[in-house]
Amino acid sequence: MSATRTAICLAIAVGLWAPAAQAYPAYRRLFKANYGQAIRCDLCHSGGGGTERNPYGKAWQAAGERRVSFNKIEAFDSDGDGITNAEELKNGSNPGDKRSTPQRPGNTWAQQDFIPIPNDQLVLVMGAVDTLEASEPDLTPKQLETLTAGVGRIDEIDKYPTLYFGMVGGKRSAVAVFSEVEVRDGQFSTLVGMGTDGRIKKVALFRSGNDSGSIYTEFLKCFEGKTKSQLSEENLKDCPSGSASGPAIHALSLAVRKAMWTITSLYAKK
Repeated sequence: MSATRTAICLAIAVGLWAPAAQAYPAYRRLFKANYGQAIRCDLCHSGGGGTERNPYGKAWQAAGERRVSFNKIEAFDSDGDGITNAEELKNGSNPGDKRSTPQRPGNTWAQQDFIPIPNDQLVLVMGAVDTLEASEPDLTPKQLETLTAGVGRIDEIDKYPTLYFGMVGGKRSAVAVFSEVEVRDGQFSTLVGMGTDGRIKKVALFRSGNDSGSIYTEFLKCFEGKTKSQLSEENLKDCPSGSASGPAIHALSLAVRKAMWTITSLYAKK
């Protein structure tokens, strides 16, 4: 599995949660799976990942934020420049920016093979590191089987993980992965950092809805130091949940378990 050092694409996190929409890494991979070509965050965001979604990004969000959602909006002219989204994608221009046309496409597709790295968020869950690297592995049928058996159910987006590695002295000191979760009226992404000892270093929560993630702070701390085998709801029943609802706690627990099973399925020591 190769790793790549790349540039920042997401917004800066504050505390254990960030009150701003985040560019969930798997969305980029869903586009590549659908069209066979990677893209930069600018395709769906006005100023790069973590910024407000442009008209194309908003149309995709309204269509369901899944792989098939790209096909649903191909006939749209999201940016109002008189050219359909399908034609713009075919000719290398940005369907979310009216300044970008097939005649003057801009740089939406430039350096598309670089994997965006959310530096500040990763340091939040990994601690201090020398450098950060990333990898976009394809899950094998066996790994998908292992992941499904471990968490009971996986969604389409779980099939496209991005692994992030914290490097110290030229060696991997931590690994992290995002996992999507919906709680109350908001959609969130959890970011789980795991040390080389197989224990969770920290879990952070990033929002892309209207809910305030701060109410989950104490519950998220309860994951620190735990291994994959210690993440059953029985083991977590005494964790402080504050004003968080039972369904929200269940959803967060599942998201963390998915992240840990994803990491260990792809990054198991031989």
